[in-house]
Amino acid sequence: MAVVFYMSRCVPVGYAMPLSEARLQFMGLLTRFLPLFVGITLGLAVRAAPVADLYAGTVAGTALDVGHQSLALEALKQVVVRVTGRQGVVADPSLTGVYERAASFVQTSKSAGPGQIMLQFDQSALEAALGAAGVPMWSAERPLTLVVLVNAQGAGGPMAPAVSLGLRRDIERVAGLRGLPVGWLPTLDPLAQQRLFSSAVAGRLDELQALAAEYSADGVLLGRVTNGLAEWSWSGAGVTGVFSGAAADAMNALADQYAAALTSSAVAESRLLVDVHAVKDAATYVNVERALAAVNGVSRVSVVTMEKDTVRLQVIFKGDKRLLTHLIARVSVFALGADADADGALDLMWVAP
Repeated sequence: MAVVFYMSRCVPVGYAMPLSEARLQFMGLLTRFLPLFVGITLGLAVRAAPVADLYAGTVAGTALDVGHQSLALEALKQVVVRVTGRQGVVADPSLTGVYERAASFVQTSKSAGPGQIMLQFDQSALEAALGAAGVPMWSAERPLTLVVLVNAQGAGGPMAPAVSLGLRRDIERVAGLRGLPVGWLPTLDPLAQQRLFSSAVAGRLDELQALAAEYSADGVLLGRVTNGLAEWSWSGAGVTGVFSGAAADAMNALADQYAAALTSSAVAESRLLVDVHAVKDAATYVNVERALAAVNGVSRVSVVTMEKDTVRLQVIFKGDKRLLTHLIARVSVFALGADADADGALDLMWVAP
């Protein structure tokens, strides 16, 4: 009985663990090329960095074509879809002016293989243009999903290699286009594989989510193939859904749900209050400030008040409270508190040693 496990891995911002120099170099390469190499086999239970290269688009062309508006426009539309999380954004009339200036946003270019060129766009200038157009954007810190594929026909059995490879390629292609990092687990021992196979065939997502949690994933996507037809279901990171059809369409549907749930309604920077408890000394405060400053989208952290072991901070963040809460919930040194402050402050507990 064959089961193919695809695993996306995440890193809570600000999280640190002892790593050898070689592993640090490997993680650096992974962070740099994550959207392009979403299918790397990741045997270590080490969390991945936020999605990189969100502002780069790859199109057919050569160095001689750089500067052409049509080439820049094609690449820019890839980037805008990835950054906003919306497929329909390419036809959004509010972005007509942005698309007309596509070539002006190109910052650098490089070869991406024979007949392919990667254009890197100016992040600050493009974000300002998208913000001026009133388009919500999706943080680079994305939900990470365990994807499990099984042959659900009859009592179950090996999945045809061509089917498995085709699904894998479609999943990776769309994951790269949408900025949704995925990967896969190495071979499990026969007993663990059989248990997970049984859970997958039965559609028990809760059991698969337990595996996802072990690798710090936010949710699970299950694909069950019967007579060449695939049924998909997913759960986690605040979304649930089902879909029948192609793997590429299922991945797009999942990305659409994630983006709808997590894109910020506040494109401009917000000034948000954050209360952190269990801050017992100056050294802990320094670590608290550094951990918050490391959250993707946070540009500044400053003290408002300090009382006993609680510090109130003002955080300048590109997004709204909902998005900041989602990102901080994945930072291992913090736990979300239960207090509901009348002034709307985000309540956190420092849980690091």
